[in-house]
Amino acid sequence: MFFAKPTAFVTVLLALSMIIPLRLQASEPEVVPAAPDSEVAPVVAPEGEGVPADPASAEPVQAVSAEDNPAVDKNASEDARTDAAPATADETGSKDDDQDSKKSGDKSKKSVSKSGKKDEDEEKDKKKDPNRVEWLPFPVVGGNTDMGILLGAQLMLAKFKEGYTPYRFRTHTQISLSFKGGDKGVQIPVHMDFVKLDFPGLAGGKLRLGLGFHYDQVNNSGYFGVGNKAPYLRSWWDSELNRTVQPVSRTYQYMRQEPKLRVSFRYRLLENLEFAVGLRFMWMRITPFEDSKLAADMDGLYGLQDHFGLQFAAGVIYDTRDHEYNPVKGIYVESSLRFSPGMDNNLHYGAFGTDARFFVPLLGPQLSFATRLMLDMLFGNVPFYEMARAGAFEPIEFIGGRMGLSGIPEGRYHGKIKVGANLELRSQIFPFRIKKYRGMFGTAFFCNIGRVWADYSGNALLDGNSLGLKVAAGGGLRIQFGETVIIRADLAWAKEARDAGSPVGIYLDAYHPF
Repeated sequence: MFFAKPTAFVTVLLALSMIIPLRLQASEPEVVPAAPDSEVAPVVAPEGEGVPADPASAEPVQAVSAEDNPAVDKNASEDARTDAAPATADETGSKDDDQDSKKSGDKSKKSVSKSGKKDEDEEKDKKKDPNRVEWLPFPVVGGNTDMGILLGAQLMLAKFKEGYTPYRFRTHTQISLSFKGGDKGVQIPVHMDFVKLDFPGLAGGKLRLGLGFHYDQVNNSGYFGVGNKAPYLRSWWDSELNRTVQPVSRTYQYMRQEPKLRVSFRYRLLENLEFAVGLRFMWMRITPFEDSKLAADMDGLYGLQDHFGLQFAAGVIYDTRDHEYNPVKGIYVESSLRFSPGMDNNLHYGAFGTDARFFVPLLGPQLSFATRLMLDMLFGNVPFYEMARAGAFEPIEFIGGRMGLSGIPEGRYHGKIKVGANLELRSQIFPFRIKKYRGMFGTAFFCNIGRVWADYSGNALLDGNSLGLKVAAGGGLRIQFGETVIIRADLAWAKEARDAGSPVGIYLDAYHPF
């Protein structure tokens, strides 16, 4: 079959994922700004002054009193006041009208005051201090159906300085544990700590340095086998026991401990083009559970013994996005090679990867279309856990996982070739302000599509002969704080979601998936 061949499928999906956003971008109507003189500002007369009869007149018409006008007889005026009769009903009504008019004027002043405060806030947003500091400590109440409920603390701090884009430096720190119910009560499947440092604008604005210190301990990492047809067996016949048995919670899981250091450098070659190099140094301990799928497949897999790992990466990045953390318009394309020589072990392997993202405004910043295409092709003696990851400089779980194709559980599919597409419709509904922090509420609706191949042979037994697409769909909320903090809360459905013990995937996390 045509789609059983990896190269054919990748070619078709790559073409479709690039044509759709480019066509949308080409059809976007050009917005012509209104001329500055197209509106006339309302004239508010100060107390004691008249209002011009003609708004176009240059000067207001002044109220004239008897004292100011010598043509008016002051004595006649006093006689008229002395001889005046008691007020008639019509005159009383006129006074009431004057009072109503005064109340209406007071309300109008209050309305103008509120409007002025709103304009003042908008003006403050436009004139942000270019040398400000934005920091946000907050509790972590997140997680997903793979890890359970994640509890901990995070601190995000960004220092902005004039002449540096997008900031002078930024740090993101997290300490967290997750809790999840199981056969033996509440368990702690995940321990996830990290410190990330980002320093743009070095070497005269041409160099960017990224550092990351991570410790991951995941006691329920997923492994269901290699290939696109890796099954989740809900029951099978055990010939030794002579009866039908069902999987326990550990059948498709294993334990993983992984401290690691990541370093990356990005050097600007042209305005939107960068050359990037990276290094990852890690130690890995894998513990298969007894009678698990991983224990059964051990003889045909690499990376099951305790080992150190060293990985080098190099690539190019083309970036025209209008915002790094919440883009509405632009393109981001990363093409990279990564290589691991092996450290006193047989784990020497390499990979080619492409990460292409397109952002198209449909109704200005209020509504936009975002899409990402990822391709990851591994070769050599690849550790089995790398077959469920992608990315050279910011590795993610892929195809499944919170930053990959959300809805599909992490580790659900493993393969040397992985391809996937994210399609999202994002909206920014209304802004808010908490003291000096600006924010924005929004939503996102998405559809994720992907496929894996065990290797380059087109093995029908492992990958099947059909199209074999894995599909997930869902939606959720987005909350932005300041410039660099995005909080998302998503629900995602996929056929495979129940393989992780839930009918849907639940994701509470920082950042957009891409």
